[in-house]
Amino acid sequence: MDASTQPAEWLLRPALPSDLETLVELRATVMREDLERLGRFDEHRVRQRMRDSFSPENSWVVEADGVFAGCVSLRPDADATWLEHFYLAPQVQNRGLGSAVLASLLQRTDADGVRVRVNVLQGSAARRLYERHGFAPDRQDEVDVWMVRLPGRGAAVADLVARLRAAGCVYAEEEAAILLEAGEAGSAGDLESLVARRVAGEPLEYVVGWAEFFGLRIAVSPGVFVPRRRTEFLVERAVALAPGAGLVVDLCCGSGALGIAFVDRVPGAELHAADSEDAAVACAQRNGIARVHRGDLFDALPTSLRGRVDVLLANTPYVPTDGIAFLPPEARDHEPAVTLDGGHDGLTVARRVAASATEWLAPDGIVLIETSRAQAPVLTRVFADHGLVATVAHDDELGATVVIGRSGADSPL
Repeated sequence: MDASTQPAEWLLRPALPSDLETLVELRATVMREDLERLGRFDEHRVRQRMRDSFSPENSWVVEADGVFAGCVSLRPDADATWLEHFYLAPQVQNRGLGSAVLASLLQRTDADGVRVRVNVLQGSAARRLYERHGFAPDRQDEVDVWMVRLPGRGAAVADLVARLRAAGCVYAEEEAAILLEAGEAGSAGDLESLVARRVAGEPLEYVVGWAEFFGLRIAVSPGVFVPRRRTEFLVERAVALAPGAGLVVDLCCGSGALGIAFVDRVPGAELHAADSEDAAVACAQRNGIARVHRGDLFDALPTSLRGRVDVLLANTPYVPTDGIAFLPPEARDHEPAVTLDGGHDGLTVARRVAASATEWLAPDGIVLIETSRAQAPVLTRVFADHGLVATVAHDDELGATVVIGRSGADSPL
């Protein structure tokens, strides 16, 4: 480790009322990027919330190498202590300082035998820091994640992270937090049996019985495709393009994650889902979708939907047959082949969806299909061949590509 990544010499000094405005500006600077990403940044509100909640007697200023570096608070509450206002100045971030400060504070709370709660923004890098120190999600919505840590949990987390990392789990810290939560709840079995299944290569989502998708917990079970984080981009585009949709269909629905996430953002939309596999139909029903149909693509749908669908979501399999052998073992060996294998070029099922989509879409309705970046030009031509005006959307951060087609449109999307 070189000197630039070594934790700075640091200390915590009690906060003073005179520190407030410096801390207010730090909060605005540190939170700006995440709040803008979530569409929630407000110049006044981000500062006023700090002014309204600042309590010097429960707060400290972080000093590193003799200069101001950040702040943190521990606020006692009825059933826990809240970790709040933990902000580090940009110039001292990514040097191990945050982890060192957090570990020091948690030693105090462990000595007192109290649980600690914290609130982080969805998608914030801070979440991984907290997970590494034993925090686990408690509840969440589209903006916030509330996390909790039981006293003395740090050692257990470190041991579990080491086991998962040795088994090849890339996101060992996050997985450890999820497994600990499931083990404590007892809903999926005792912790040791859950860890043994994961270490043996079973997908984490099968082990704990759910997957996080678009800020929601979606039930999944063996025999059902596990929704991928990148597919959130497809739903995001659908919501942006059709915020007033009245009827949405989730084709090849699997767990029903896409449709559920869409109607969560577009309340009032009527949702139908369809899949050819019994396990998927049962899983989508367990996730609360009232209208789930079993059958092959459009054959599963009631004919009364023909020409009325505002949004058609289709997460069709798109891995070429020859590419299946190169998938990660947890997908290749555990998920149903029918949910992965897209035929010789990966687009066999997508072509079938495109061929019939215009019969089911309402005037100006849209169909969205996830694909690879390399496959997108081919699928765009397929859409055009079947009367759809097509565009392609990419999200480099998620590694996601979606081909979007509109029925009866005179101009591109």
